[in-house]
Amino acid sequence: MRIPCKNAVREENKKLVSTYLNETYDYVLTSLKGLKDDFLKQGKDKIKPWYLEGHTHPDLALRAENHTVHHRAQAVSYLRMKGIQPPGYSKHNTL
Repeated sequence: MRIPCKNAVREENKKLVSTYLNETYDYVLTSLKGLKDDFLKQGKDKIKPWYLEGHTHPDLALRAENHTVHHRAQAVSYLRMKGIQPPGYSKHNTL
């Protein structure tokens, strides 16, 4: 039985994570593009958890984007601390 070298495992993990993130971003962008104005106007008076009360659907979408940006910045900082040059922005960062 051949044990894969550490670099091969690292590259495979990098590929898996990259594919997962790209597919996730594509799903979100496709979903957001399909939203209709009438749907976006709703939501403020819906029953929600206390921390979401009073927010419309666009508010929630913007909160999700802000949350994603926050975690991206954390990942970029972590990569830089490890001496890795993080990738630049792409089509997936255009919300």
